[in-house]
Amino acid sequence: MNDSDRASFGRAIAATAAVFNRTISPETMELYFQVLKRYELDAVLKAISRCLTTAKFMPVPATIIEALTGGYQDQAASLWASAARRARVAASSFDPKESAMKGASKAELAVMDRLGGWRAVASTEPQHYPLMIDRIASMLRDGSLDETKLLTQ
Repeated sequence: MNDSDRASFGRAIAATAAVFNRTISPETMELYFQVLKRYELDAVLKAISRCLTTAKFMPVPATIIEALTGGYQDQAASLWASAARRARVAASSFDPKESAMKGASKAELAVMDRLGGWRAVASTEPQHYPLMIDRIASMLRDGSLDETKLLTQ
C-alpha cells in the first residue's frame, strides 16, 4: 500500500472495528497501516474480509497478515510440494538444470537454493518432508523468504 491507499484502508479498518463495537484511534490506525503497508491494498482488504468470517474479536495486524498469507505452514507446504516436484523432474531429465529452472517461480527457486539445491531437494526422503516444510515455514517467519514477493507470483 502507499499513501494514496490510506483513505480506503482507513475506511475498511474503521468498518471492521464497528462490527466489533470498537473505535480505532488515529494512532492505532497508523500502526495498522505501518505494519500492513508492505502488502497490496486489495490483498489486505480480502484478508480483512476473511477475518470477519472467522474472528470473534477485532483482528490485530498479525491476524490480518495470517489471513493474507494463508498461514506460514500452509504456504510452506505448498512451496515444498511445488519445489520438490520440480526437483524430481530435474533429477530424471536429460538436462536437469534447465528442466528444474524452466517455469519455476522465484519462490520455488529460493526454496531449492536454501535447502541445498535441486539435487538435495529431489533426494529428500518422504519421512523428512515435514522437516523441510518446517524449515520453509521458519524462513517465511524470519523473513529470509519474503512473503510479500511470494504473494505476487
